[in-house]
Amino acid sequence: MGVPVSAENVETLEKAMEAGSRAQPYVEDVSVRIDRSKLKKKVGQYDYVSLTGDMLDVTIRIAYKGTKLDAGMKFAKEMNYPLMFIKHVLHGQD
Repeated sequence: MGVPVSAENVETLEKAMEAGSRAQPYVEDVSVRIDRSKLKKKVGQYDYVSLTGDMLDVTIRIAYKGTKLDAGMKFAKEMNYPLMFIKHVLHGQD
């Protein structure tokens, strides 16, 4: 991903990612959390960390033609991969 992230802008970046996701069709709600333990203390004025998939915890609700589903993305250590998955499907919900 490569986006510069630091303790000073982490919350702003989470909100921007949520807002961008909400612009997609059928997205009802989204929550993005960046693992703050992956951020380091700044050593200099221009120090930052680049955002990577292992830093993200995402939950998203999609609604399409009467069906809703909750999905997410978390880093799967055993796969060394930011895995997307469906948490559960709710049929017939409006």
